[in-house]
Amino acid sequence: MEIYILTSLIPVLLVMDLLFLSIAGGVTMRPYRFLSSLKISVVFMVVQSLAAVLAIFMAQLLHPLIQSFAETTGSVLLVFVAVKMMTDARKVKNEERTFVVEDQQILMALSLASSFNILLAFLGLGLLGIAYSPSIYVLLGAIFIISQFGIFVGSHYQPIRLGRFSKFAAGLLILVLTVIYYFS
Repeated sequence: MEIYILTSLIPVLLVMDLLFLSIAGGVTMRPYRFLSSLKISVVFMVVQSLAAVLAIFMAQLLHPLIQSFAETTGSVLLVFVAVKMMTDARKVKNEERTFVVEDQQILMALSLASSFNILLAFLGLGLLGIAYSPSIYVLLGAIFIISQFGIFVGSHYQPIRLGRFSKFAAGLLILVLTVIYYFS
C-alpha cells in the first residue's frame, strides 16, 4: 500500500515547484490567455516527462550495479530533492519571482531547471524499485492541472506566497514520506 502512495503522491508533490513557477508566470500574463497557458503547460509536460523517463532508465541501469545500497541511495536522493525544494522556497523573495514565461527561451530554461528535481526524484524512486509507469501518468496529469491552475490564479489574483508555501510544504511532505518509507 505504501508503494502506491509514493508512486502517486510524490509526483504530485514534485509538481508544486511548477505551481510556484506557474503562479509567478501568470502574474505577468495580462490578460489571461488560454492558448498561451496551454502552450506553457505542454512544454512543462514534455520536458518534465522526458526527465522522468530518463531517470527511470538510468535507475534501471544503476540498480544492478549498486543493489546492496540502492534503497539507501534512492532515499538519499529523495531527501536531497525535498531539502532543496524547501530551501529554494525559503530563499526566494516574493517580488523576485515574476517573469514572462511566454518568451520561448525563458520557458525552456525554466522547464529544464525545474526538471532537475524530477530527474533526481524519479532516479531515487527507480533505485527504490518503485518507479512504475502510473507515476509518469500521475506526473503528466498533475503538471497539466497544476500549471493551468497556477497560471490562471497568478494572472487573476497574484498570490506569489501561495507558490512559495506550496513548494516548501511539498518538500516537507516528500521528506516525511521518504523517512517513513526508509524506516518501515
